[in-house]
Amino acid sequence: MDLEYGTFATISDLQRAEVALAIRLRYEAGLSAFSTALIEASPGDPNTIHQALHHLLAAADSSRVYIAENFVDQHEDGTTCVGMKLIYEACVEGIEPEIDNPALQHGYYHDGFQRWYDTLSQGLPIAGLVTNFPDSERIFLQLQSITSILVLPIFMGGSFYGFIGFDHVQAERVWEENDVRLLRTAGEILSAHLQRQRAAAELVRKYEQLRAVFVLSETAARAGSLSDIYTAALNALHQALGADRASVLLFDTDGVMRFKATLGLSATYCEAVEGHTPWAPDTYGPEPVLSANIIVDHTMAAPLPRTGEPLRDVVAREGILALGMIPLVFQGRLLGKFMVYYDSPHQFPPEEIQFMQTLASTLANAIGRKHAGDALRQSEQRYRLFMQNFTGIAYQIEWGSSHPTLFEGTVPEIIGYTAEAILSGEISWADLMDQQDRERVLALGHWLFDTTGSSTDDEYRVLHKSGEMRWVRDIARHVVDEENERNFIQGAIYDMTERKRAEEEQLEMERRLFHAQKLESLGVLAGGIAHDFNNLLLAISGNLEVAQLHIGPDAPAAPFIERAMNAIHSAAGLAQQMLDYSGRGHFIVEPLDLNLLVEQNCEFVRAAIARSRVLELQLASNIPAINADSSQIQQVIMNLITNAAEATADVDGKILVSTGVAQYDAAYLALSRGVEKPPPGLFAYFQVEDNGSGMSAEVQQRLFEPFYTTKFTGRGLGMAAVLGIVRGHHGAIVVESNVNEGTCVRVLFPLPVKHAQQQ
Repeated sequence: MDLEYGTFATISDLQRAEVALAIRLRYEAGLSAFSTALIEASPGDPNTIHQALHHLLAAADSSRVYIAENFVDQHEDGTTCVGMKLIYEACVEGIEPEIDNPALQHGYYHDGFQRWYDTLSQGLPIAGLVTNFPDSERIFLQLQSITSILVLPIFMGGSFYGFIGFDHVQAERVWEENDVRLLRTAGEILSAHLQRQRAAAELVRKYEQLRAVFVLSETAARAGSLSDIYTAALNALHQALGADRASVLLFDTDGVMRFKATLGLSATYCEAVEGHTPWAPDTYGPEPVLSANIIVDHTMAAPLPRTGEPLRDVVAREGILALGMIPLVFQGRLLGKFMVYYDSPHQFPPEEIQFMQTLASTLANAIGRKHAGDALRQSEQRYRLFMQNFTGIAYQIEWGSSHPTLFEGTVPEIIGYTAEAILSGEISWADLMDQQDRERVLALGHWLFDTTGSSTDDEYRVLHKSGEMRWVRDIARHVVDEENERNFIQGAIYDMTERKRAEEEQLEMERRLFHAQKLESLGVLAGGIAHDFNNLLLAISGNLEVAQLHIGPDAPAAPFIERAMNAIHSAAGLAQQMLDYSGRGHFIVEPLDLNLLVEQNCEFVRAAIARSRVLELQLASNIPAINADSSQIQQVIMNLITNAAEATADVDGKILVSTGVAQYDAAYLALSRGVEKPPPGLFAYFQVEDNGSGMSAEVQQRLFEPFYTTKFTGRGLGMAAVLGIVRGHHGAIVVESNVNEGTCVRVLFPLPVKHAQQQ
């Protein structure tokens, strides 16, 4: 053996391992910072993703990272095309950003990048040197000085949302499989954040719509003129729908529809289209007219009554590409319409149409009330319409009253009691509040009553009649009725339980993902270290063996060399445990009798443990043979029984070891502590149960981490090796434990297909 060469090779391997470890740590740090930035961000913050991308840029050691979002366009010929637009980007210093590149703001896949769409939509990455790409892609990418690229798909709700890309500029770079795998994790984290962001935006949108109806109703009830009502309606359309422009038009006495109020429209446009209406004044039950894209909508070619020019041409000159006309109907009579305009194509989903119709009903009632002068009757009708679309509780509390004077809405759904029970004082709303929130909420209510013009927006918990704790959002304001010399609190309560539950589930899912990634990373690290450690031990043992050949057994150095060899064997065992944890240990798989293995190992343990502990066996008969490595399975059995014996040191210990065969579904297998969950099927299992000290949730969380131990002399590799062995056999391990209530560990091994079919 060439010792010098072997030494250099060992050093080279170590250097490569150190480089790989540094890259791995860089990725972990960047991905952790990226995840943290997204989790800790305020919902709706537009800078969140941009700032988080800088962490991802550092993790990938790339020149540029960006996110593209897909869109669908409909052309005049009726065809639809899928395109992409760049929405976020981060670059290292000295690299020109491409966020404002027109080609990246509205590019179609079919224009040279159809391969990207076909590949990414199947969940596959695109990676490589740009020089190897097809000409249509290569030329475009080289114009941006890109030499190599990695593109990963982003899916939301099972649909292809867009992609995240990593550019390397100037120097060429080969994207390794490990790069793709780790950066896929970033895409999954980003997808979860975007879904959470979308859910939050949807809640905000619904709240804004309810608030818009509420504000419009209140304005209409108090307004001294129609002008105030029109202004409130236009603001509601602009804010709650995100419309770029809006208008209100009514039929005059001569039957011509004219503008009464506008927002964002030019006088030239109003003059050109005035008089146009899709409905006659006596139309019964008119339906909304919606145009998602006036360019491809043939109905927009209708001539205008004054000039005969096509409506589409005048609308397009104003910069409008989509519009909606919502009829204003009062007591079956068509009063006019309100309109929303968008400067880009806009789809009108059903919930948006319903909201616009609710808003139209509210506006029409206000106009009709003013025209008819029947304020009381119209106010009641407006209120009924509002409550039909209201999914919370509207309430009012008079100054000095012990219970509300108004409490209507989805009361039974939220608290399980009737509104009458609250109004009569039979049930107190304060008594339903959770004890942890009650003092704070009541103090806030007193402040609200004492402070004129004040308002609150608070979330707290209330107890449903069924015993379930529910979250509510309470928005209230102090109202002064000077005419009748009254002060009262007026507010609305919304059920936020599902949103809170979704947020908690999302956080729990992200926590589990981070923990799984940590265990996976530790496994890779442990396997790499053990591999290199074995190489070093091999070199040391080889040199010691050579030394033994050159000296006799009676030489003074002989016993020292022998002790060193013994230490090397112990170190090799330690390295083997690390390899077992990483799943890279050497397995000799053969059919095994699980019951026989359990019996043999229990005999060894029974002879070693104290007589105060009782070791019982419950072995099922006729268990099919499992395909496994006997020495590895023996290590698992010994570890679990030894741990159970140590856990019962302070009690009259009882250890029950059992075996069996059972069918397990995905829900149960999801409880496995391994990162990868086996598919549902038939499994043979052995289980170790004790009545010992048990484990806290914190200890269980770290139970399988290498080098973590609660024992004074432990190395923390026993349970880590158990997990690695189970993972290497494609099995599962489930742990149930509570402090002072004992522990139960069940290890599952998949049975060969022939046994599963026989069952």
